[in-house]
Order: sequence, then structure tokens, then C-alpha cells
Amino acid sequence: KVVKMKRIAILLFLFILTNSISSQLKKNNYFYIYDTGYWVNISVASLYKRDPNERLDNQLNNGAGPLVNISNGAYHTDQYQLFSMIYYRALKDYRRTLDPSKATTFLIPYDFATDAAYYKNCQKTAGVCYDFRKCPLAPKVEELLLASPWYRRNYGHDHLLIVGMNYAMDHYILKPKCKSLLAGTCRNCTKFAIDDYSYMYSGDAGINARGDFWHAAPFPADFHWSSHVTRPYPWENTDRPIIVSYVGSQRSYYGPARYSPHP
Repeated sequence: KVVKMKRIAILLFLFILTNSISSQLKKNNYFYIYDTGYWVNISVASLYKRDPNERLDNQLNNGAGPLVNISNGAYHTDQYQLFSMIYYRALKDYRRTLDPSKATTFLIPYDFATDAAYYKNCQKTAGVCYDFRKCPLAPKVEELLLASPWYRRNYGHDHLLIVGMNYAMDHYILKPKCKSLLAGTCRNCTKFAIDDYSYMYSGDAGINARGDFWHAAPFPADFHWSSHVTRPYPWENTDRPIIVSYVGSQRSYYGPARYSPHP
């Protein structure tokens, strides 16, 4: 049962991300986005400054970032905008249901990456720098999840959390509020992150500290399709100075996603 819930959650993530349809999902595979009470505040928190020097240009165009060339579909998309890439598409996806009793997967509307760290104007470098926020909203997310009968029904196994940041960068491993959500309340959630390993540990220590049900996702691309995009499309362009790009392998040196038999 757990494996089936995880498989559905992963497929929904992939098909929302690519705006595609697949016969691998049944017609009754719907997802629910928490959208009542304080969840509303959490879902839009990354759209507002919580630091006077914070930069929000990465949130433009539903997370695609500043527009570079509309006919080429080119945007300046930040590497940590995976949540926005999923969330705003999910809001309009036909597989979304407003009735949680009909859902097979629950999307947690929490931009973990932006709550963990953020970009700001920095005087020291006369440009942009990175700072830690340390997940101040995470305790409230935990409180809301624990109060939800839909979360308690399957111990979070049917819940999807978009981490949206390199786990390998360790931006939140040593941050208590971030870690409490990941390794505590949401330990059974299906979690997507940019990379799913940590280089701060040796051997299996990083895998054990990470916990279970992690999956790696690619960095968001700078290309975003719209009706304004004209030919030649990026994949039709023959002027490519980079012929080969290494994108990984079927085996992970740091250990594949694990499934725990225990709730």
C-alpha cells in the first residue's frame, strides 16, 4: 500500500511538472492542496519580503523569474524555484480536487527552499548574497499537518513535500526547525529535492541522517513554453557548442531513495 501511494505521488509530481497526461495514472488519481485557514498564508509567504533587503525577482512569472526573450521562451529561472514550478501549475491542473476525501495524494503548499534560505542585497559584495532563514514557518506546517485527519490517516505517506533545494548543500540539515519537519512530522512524506545526498557525512551517515522517501529532481530550466514561443524550438536548434552533457546514471554513489516498512 505504501509503495503504491509513493508511486502515485511521484507520477503526479512528474506529470504536473511537464504538463503531461499519462495512462499510468488512473482517472481517480487526484491530488488535494491544503488551502484553508493558515495554509493560505504559508502558500504565499515566498511572495513577500521578510527581510527589507530580500530580493523577490526570482518569484516573477510564477517562479520562472525575469523574462529574457519571450519568443525563445527564455527566462532567468533561479535554481531553487522548483516549488513554484510545481505549485502554480498544480493549482490549475485538472487532477486537482477540492474534496480531500477524493484525493490519493496531498500536496503541502509550503516553499521549503525559500523558508530555509533566501537571496538579498548585500553591501559587503555590492551585489547579491545568500542568507539563512532557518525555516521559521516549519513549526506551523507541522502543527497544521498533525491536526489534519488526512495526514493522520496514512502517517503522511500520501503527502508530497517539494523541498526545492540541494540537500547536498546542507542549508537545513543543522537547522532544528527545518530538520524537525523533514525527519519528524514529514519523515514519511515523499520529498523532492535538487540532489538527494549530503557530502557533509562519510559512508552511510548522510543517508541515515537524511531519512527515507527522498527523490532527486533536476534544476528548473530557463526555458518555459508558452504560445509566444516561435521556431526553431530549443531542441531543433543545431547550433549547439556543447555536444555532450553528463546528467547522472541509474546507480547512485550516495544511495538510492529508500522505502521504510514502518509508519
